[in-house]
Amino acid sequence: MLYLVGDATSANWTLSNAISLKQDINSPFIFSSSLYLNEGGTFKIAVNKYANYDQKFYFRDLVNSNIISEDGTDDRQWNVSASGNYIVTVNVLTNSISISKDIMTNINQERSPNIQISESGNNHFTIHGGDKSTIRIFNINGRLIRTIKNISDIRLLDMSNYSRGIYLVQIFDEKINTSHKILIK
Repeated sequence: MLYLVGDATSANWTLSNAISLKQDINSPFIFSSSLYLNEGGTFKIAVNKYANYDQKFYFRDLVNSNIISEDGTDDRQWNVSASGNYIVTVNVLTNSISISKDIMTNINQERSPNIQISESGNNHFTIHGGDKSTIRIFNINGRLIRTIKNISDIRLLDMSNYSRGIYLVQIFDEKINTSHKILIK
């Protein structure tokens, strides 16, 4: 496992409370976590949270902040420019790091009681309510995949051709704006 430590994290600089990056079950070289990071804070990556600071760390590369480096002569840390939920992914095979806003936890989770989405099976979903609303579907990276305008009161949403993963379905009109997470299996 790898661990994030620094004042950008909830662990602050207490190494024994460092935030775990979980190892990917399909690739032993990839570690990731979804976590809240504080604006103005910094962090670095430890390999052991039960040791002291005289251990191996991964640092920000001198030239490219998307590259991890074992050379910590300058104790180069990653800086967080805005508070929020992030997904941090480290690949120790390619020596790369990805730090991106987690749009799925940063969305307003408030639901409209007038609109419900239910799974109909085989990656088909039924939307109840929302007459003359617009549907926008986003992938996990926040990219707009599809827009459907002027939906009827009950709408069958066929997502069987979409890749496996989590999608955000936003339904809105002049009175309602609601978002739902959908898992495509």
